Amino acid sequence: MNAELRFGNANKPDKKPQSLYLRIRHNNLYWNKSLKIKIDAEDWNFKKREIITHKSFNNPIHSQHLKEVSERVNGIYYTLKYKSEHFIHTNKLMVDEWVKEKKRKAFIELCEDWYTDYLKTKEVAIQPFLVDVMQSHLDRRLKKEPASFKDRYRRLNDFITNIRGFELFWNKRIKTNRLDAE
Repeated sequence: MNAELRFGNANKPDKKPQSLYLRIRHNNLYWNKSLKIKIDAEDWNFKKREIITHKSFNNPIHSQHLKEVSERVNGIYYTLKYKSEHFIHTNKLMVDEWVKEKKRKAFIELCEDWYTDYLKTKEVAIQPFLVDVMQSHLDRRLKKEPASFKDRYRRLNDFITNIRGFELFWNKRIKTNRLDAE
């Protein structure tokens, strides 16, 4: 199986920005997927089929953006390339049968499964900041039990103030998933 990145579906220069495509092909079976990432033709190397991240006299913000996009695209590309090569070596007879019977739909479903598996592994669970969680808890408790909670409220509010001071001192915010002995 052959995996390749393409500028647009045809991989030809164009004046307007094009989406990047990932293509996996084996004989008469092929799968094209738009990555929904648009770049300009001048930022794409058509021979190497990769994003140009280093240009002379380029805007540093634009270069940093291109590096980030390139890392994301290469992550998808190399993962699916590895999966396709591994699959062809372990399931040679089944793929040959798909080629012979032109079962393109089964091949497309397989590639879509690889792509969705990759996207699921890259989903990041966004954890709230510790101070925000504590403040919302205090606000809820104060609304429910205003009289009996005042002394504890003052102590917990001082605790939140100390955590905010710690965050300002170290110039980092503490998320709930990073709470450990450190």
